Amino acid sequence: MAIRRILLSTTLVAIAWPVASAQQVDRPQQDGPTFEVASVRPNTSGVGGAGINIQPGGRVTALNVPLLWLIESAYGLGHHQLEGGPAWIHTDRFDVIAKAETDIPRPVAGAPPGAFHFMLRALLADRFKLAVHQEKRDLPIYELHLARADGALGKGLRRSDFDCTTVEKTPDGRRRDRNDGRPTCGMSGRGAQIAAHAIPLFHLVSVIAGNVHRPVVDRTNLRGLFDIDLAWASNPTDTSKPSIFTALKEQLGLKLVSARGPVEVLVVDRAERPTPD
Repeated sequence: MAIRRILLSTTLVAIAWPVASAQQVDRPQQDGPTFEVASVRPNTSGVGGAGINIQPGGRVTALNVPLLWLIESAYGLGHHQLEGGPAWIHTDRFDVIAKAETDIPRPVAGAPPGAFHFMLRALLADRFKLAVHQEKRDLPIYELHLARADGALGKGLRRSDFDCTTVEKTPDGRRRDRNDGRPTCGMSGRGAQIAAHAIPLFHLVSVIAGNVHRPVVDRTNLRGLFDIDLAWASNPTDTSKPSIFTALKEQLGLKLVSARGPVEVLVVDRAERPTPD
């Protein structure tokens, strides 16, 4: 079973946004959204599958996940943006089943934090006694640039003039997917491969950052919406596909340039193992 993170529409994406002010301990607002009920238990099964999923009816399940994953999901962070805390937040596994009063909107890449994030932050503060603060540090980053001198894009990156406001929706309010398997005005991912329709480039930037384990800053100056097809090797031993660096250059006409820059980092000040229920 493949290890997966939180399901965002149909893709796995790391989203970054501001958290608490520098040197300020994050404490969820008392009047903010919270789960009605939540169960937290250690998972000692030793199985490899793990994931976090938002389900209909306001139900959230996190199975066999470390606290590290829960924090990253609650604050929209990648591994490179989280530091500190006891060693067990990386190794101990937990099952979390929580229920909200109503359906929880799925997070959207690049959007501000929503109900899911605030609910999960409140749960972590209550059950894990989590306290965090934000710092800005000078760290290695990647800059995303056009790879070709003439600015030409690769075959896998195509401009789209599709009007997403006209999309037909299902009875539950979701956009109907296209006949070619792509989500309408969205991105789908399976392993080390993505297919997108009519999305802004920052969605792609989020995916890249999650796979190169560094923040990625967009320097392409590409505006508007794009259809994207990108496939790369899921691990160094896979020689059937190029690395993500080569795939970006050959398939999209983009390149990653190593640099340094200010990065917002979330520091774990305190975390305690929860009492099982």
